[in-house]
Amino acid sequence: MTQFPKTEEYGSESKRIETSQKGRHAPLVALLFSLVFIAAVFPPVNWPDERRNLMLLETGDYGWLYAVGQSALREAVSGFYLVGPFDRVTWGVGQNVDWRYGDGSLRYLTQPLAAPLSYYVAKATNIVIVVAAILGFRLAMGLTQSRRDQLNLYVLSLLLPAASYQLLQVSTDLTFILLSMGLYFITQTKLKIVFAVICCLLTVEDRSFAILACIALAYAAAPKVLLWRKIHHRRALRLALLFGASVIGVVLGRLVASIVLDGGGLLAGFLADPSSLTSASETLAYTRAKGYNLAQSPVLLYAGLAYLPGATEYFVLLIPFYIIALPVFWRLLVFATSRTDELGERAFYLVLSTVVVFFGMTTALHVFEHGRYYFTLAPLLVLALASIFAPRGVQVGAYLRDSTTIQRVTAALFTLNVVLTSAVGIPQLV
Repeated sequence: MTQFPKTEEYGSESKRIETSQKGRHAPLVALLFSLVFIAAVFPPVNWPDERRNLMLLETGDYGWLYAVGQSALREAVSGFYLVGPFDRVTWGVGQNVDWRYGDGSLRYLTQPLAAPLSYYVAKATNIVIVVAAILGFRLAMGLTQSRRDQLNLYVLSLLLPAASYQLLQVSTDLTFILLSMGLYFITQTKLKIVFAVICCLLTVEDRSFAILACIALAYAAAPKVLLWRKIHHRRALRLALLFGASVIGVVLGRLVASIVLDGGGLLAGFLADPSSLTSASETLAYTRAKGYNLAQSPVLLYAGLAYLPGATEYFVLLIPFYIIALPVFWRLLVFATSRTDELGERAFYLVLSTVVVFFGMTTALHVFEHGRYYFTLAPLLVLALASIFAPRGVQVGAYLRDSTTIQRVTAALFTLNVVLTSAVGIPQLV
């Protein structure tokens, strides 16, 4: 687990408990308000594939666990007020004829709060699932004072603008994102392998779990391999290993693509979306027709982790925000390559695992190049952000036990969610 400074470095034990108690619910409250605000203000249906997902959800052809949750809450609400079909919001909603990627216009010209009740019931279900995941995380981590910082880190990871936006998409990606952020907190190799097995089973719910399973297996193997080699304690060597992981990922991706072509498309068929693609060959043609660019791919990863998916209509308009966010990602890289304590090693292993899977997956199947598939890095982004806001003298391990740091990070992320969402949604009301 994360190493904390000794008591004399941070103050007495009573002082540590006092600081953690003050405003301890601020991250959760900010998250709930952010989710409600985004659900209400962000123009309806303007999430990736949401229009299609709503149609499939209504016909019962979309996921299983997620569909059960959505149907259950709709039935509960219908006991008081009749809720229409989930796909009602898609009736008469056509794509903007002038829309182009990156041009600063919405794909669907919809207005905030103008969608049918069923649409907001679907969004409310997402929020309920998020709260349930947080409660489950708290029970899994334990209720002791020493574990509360881990809960703060998990909740603040969900409060990142990119995560909060994606958590409200009507999509089976929701469960995938919630589990992705939990991988960082698993420290035992056996549990990482169990986690990977569970993700493999969940591929029947969403194909994205195949990515998470691969990252979990790499995360389990990396410490064993690198500790055996004893070559990962210097910054230059870590940077070289990250570069090497990128190259290995590209090579493996091209090898997999070749196997898919020669093997009749078995892998592509396994990862296919059966609702829109009917055969493995069509899947392969679909994914490889995305215009993959190896140099552009890391940019899309970065943009998707910062806020909206990199190929959205607002990519160009958000470039100033992406530039402002660069120091946070730089801090993450410093953590992963410079620190030799437990925190630094965990960060390095997770970044290394994510990098090799990212390049492998995107080279083989180009549709997986967006940041929303790699929220395994979200807790590290929060720690990097906390390093910017932490008062002088607060050690790295104590960032999320210090009330001042927690409040500053919470306020910053909440403000970003409100400002970014308003910038997209409010103009549609005029």
